[in-house]
Amino acid sequence: GTAADMAVSGEYLEVDAPRRLVFTWQWAGEDERTTVTVEIGAAGAGSELVLVHDRFASQAACDEHAQGWNDCLDRLPTWLSAPTVAA
Repeated sequence: GTAADMAVSGEYLEVDAPRRLVFTWQWAGEDERTTVTVEIGAAGAGSELVLVHDRFASQAACDEHAQGWNDCLDRLPTWLSAPTVAA
């Protein structure tokens, strides 16, 4: 797909920085509107991130999104540990 096919919109339902963020998720051109909840908490010497994406109309849609989130979250530690580049 193109970047336009991957466009997502939504609105924030709850912002409790830096612990909790809840927002709606809707792909461009689709009617289904789901909800994403991200919670970050202390875990030993680090942090734990819990992401719940729910309100799917089908198990297939849920499974596709789970794979996408897992792919993104698997890359997160590398991204967070990468050196920053000053602009």
